Amino acid sequence: MMRIKQLEVENFRVFLKKEKFDFSDADLILCDAPNGSGKTTMLDAIEWCLTGNIGRLSDTYSKRLSKSDQKKNYNLKTILKHKKCPKENTIVSLKIMLDGNKYIITREQKDDTLLNPGQVIVYDMDNNLLDKEILEEWVQKETFYQYHVFDMQKAYNFLGKDKQSVEKFFVDFTRQYNEAKRVVDNLEVFQDDINLKKQEISGKKISEDKLKDVREKIAAYVEKKEMLQYEKKLLFENENVEIISQSKEEMDVQLQKLYRCGYSKASEIIKTLLNGQQALEIKTHLENVEREILQHPKEILKVVEKELYNENFKVQLENELLELQKMSLTKDNIELIHSKIIEFQRKEFTKDYWNVEWEKVLNENSVIEELRNDINILGDGNNVLNLLTSLIADKNSVIEYRNQLRNNGEEMICPLCGSSETFSEMEDEEILQQAQKYSDEHAKLLGDKKKKLKAHEDAKNQLMTDIVERAKNALKEKMTEVSSALKEIVILNEICKNYTTYVERLQSFDSKKYSFENLKEYKKVENYIEEINRDVVGKEKSNQLEKDVKDILIIIGYNSEGKNYEEILKETEIQSREVPLIVEYSNELLSKKITSLQQCISNKEIVSTKNQLEKWEETNRQIDEKIDELTKLNDLAGGKIDDINKVLLDLRKEEYAMVGPYLSKIFQKLSRDIHIKEFRLSKRDSNQGSKELDILDEEGRPILNMFSDGQLSVFMMSYFLGNAFRLADKEKMSIYMMDDVTSCMDDINMLAFLDLIKYQLKTENGAFSQLFFSSCNERIHNLLEWKANGCGIKCKRIVLNEVQN
Repeated sequence: MMRIKQLEVENFRVFLKKEKFDFSDADLILCDAPNGSGKTTMLDAIEWCLTGNIGRLSDTYSKRLSKSDQKKNYNLKTILKHKKCPKENTIVSLKIMLDGNKYIITREQKDDTLLNPGQVIVYDMDNNLLDKEILEEWVQKETFYQYHVFDMQKAYNFLGKDKQSVEKFFVDFTRQYNEAKRVVDNLEVFQDDINLKKQEISGKKISEDKLKDVREKIAAYVEKKEMLQYEKKLLFENENVEIISQSKEEMDVQLQKLYRCGYSKASEIIKTLLNGQQALEIKTHLENVEREILQHPKEILKVVEKELYNENFKVQLENELLELQKMSLTKDNIELIHSKIIEFQRKEFTKDYWNVEWEKVLNENSVIEELRNDINILGDGNNVLNLLTSLIADKNSVIEYRNQLRNNGEEMICPLCGSSETFSEMEDEEILQQAQKYSDEHAKLLGDKKKKLKAHEDAKNQLMTDIVERAKNALKEKMTEVSSALKEIVILNEICKNYTTYVERLQSFDSKKYSFENLKEYKKVENYIEEINRDVVGKEKSNQLEKDVKDILIIIGYNSEGKNYEEILKETEIQSREVPLIVEYSNELLSKKITSLQQCISNKEIVSTKNQLEKWEETNRQIDEKIDELTKLNDLAGGKIDDINKVLLDLRKEEYAMVGPYLSKIFQKLSRDIHIKEFRLSKRDSNQGSKELDILDEEGRPILNMFSDGQLSVFMMSYFLGNAFRLADKEKMSIYMMDDVTSCMDDINMLAFLDLIKYQLKTENGAFSQLFFSSCNERIHNLLEWKANGCGIKCKRIVLNEVQN
């Protein structure tokens, strides 16, 4: 038997932090706490760890919300996790003892939902990881809440069950009759296979609408006594005129050849009509061109010779004028763009003119460069000149210097050259006389050079001015020339626009033949008119051709409604591919041959159609026979199912008749109510009622209508204990939980209840190997604890006030 030794929870509903509950070897665990302290949550944790579900929550959750709402995030919050830790994982761990071995079961869940059972792992006492499937061998998770948990919610839910659902609560008290059920299931599968087979072969039947169409076709066909004879005259090469000897396939091939001949002839006539229409259109355009030449011969000749009709020529001139208008001529850029000005071919600005004038400019540049170099060289001596000028300006200081030396009796030495003899003897006016002379001569030479430089620079500027001015004149003349050409083009094109339009239309037929060059002279245009006139189809001939092509299209069954000749021609040319060589053709001959051949084919087709109809009818008859056989098998299987179900129903009725007294004994032992003597579980005899179960008293009255809340709770406790007794030797999991049943205790015979609990825990093979009992009623806990201690039952009392989060 299984026994829970320890429970550890973390972030599970009201338990925020990790909490550990040690149950040791207790057989009876009493959870004593006020409402909201977590006693129900502790039992929920055990159920969730073992099954991945919490029955009381998932049942009400699924009823309260639609399937789509159950998956919405705002409805999932706090169903598993503590409200303060929505992102942390929920972890519950159980230490259990089973058949002398210790195991640890841990279940962990990331999402806050019961829609996902989370991840479960199982370890043995040596910390070896076991296959998690072993947990399913220990615990029946689908029925855990139904059979191993008793709470008041289950009692209230039971009242809301329909009669078909009620049976599911009690069916486990009866034998399962698995073999009989298996036979019924197999027979139902057999019936499904039969129905699928019937659908499959029914799909192979020929529809009645299709058969009706064929019968009407045969009935509507009247074979003619006198067949139209097939003309012996050959219409195309190698034609077989003995059609009677041909098979239907051969007739179909010959009929297609006749159609191709018709399509070919229609294409030929349509081409003649289209060519005639085109010739007439060309002739009209040529006559218009001829008229324009007569009115504007010179203008047209000029437009053609200069190709002024070409829009690109005009665009080119416009772009050229734009470039000329943007051109700016200065002394700085004339050397770079003079070649463009020369290209204008103006008399005032020729290549010779440029070469001569530019040579002059270059010469002036050479002289100017030389003079500038001389001036720079003369300017390099300015320091000496500046010094001499300073001395000349301060000549008296030099004289005073010499007088001072003389008065002091010192040797008079020249401060510039170091001479004593000359410096001491020369007169005052002779001092610095040579310096003055040198300064005057140098100033005169530098002034002459600067005058020459200015003269040559002025000459160069005048040359450049003249060159730029003549270039501007050349540019202006070129702009005038281009502008005039543009105006002339506009005028000529306006005069000749009709002529140009007609020629362009003609070029859409033959651009080479009807070029502007070929259509500039009246005589040549006149020759073209005479030439094209031969291809023009007259009105009378055109009407006859149109009638002929219309007749042909009717003969070959071609629908030409809403189509022009171009569209018809495309299709007739496709259909006339691989046409045989036509020997002799007329619409009448083609019509007779096609009609005669179609009659022969129809005769052969009607015979073939009759044969096909007979085959289809025979096929449908065989299918109907097969369907009848399958229907009989299906009915036979259905009869067997009804017979077995009737026997099962009778057996169930007998067994439910025994279940009622069994539950009655438990109820009477626990309940203080003495008015209800017996429970009866009754099934109805009708097909629909066979799935319904009534719970009646000894006089056949519905008990659920009479029960008070307390009596209902006692009844559900009887059901709970009855299942525990039934499962005592069938499941390894004999751990049960009773959650807060205080409200029904007034209706329970407490002494009998305590004795029953005591006996089941104390007996070695009792229904309970371990019982968890939670209540907020301290008196009941004291009674249970006193009773357990008095008979040697190990009891553990858990007070949750200390671990409240």
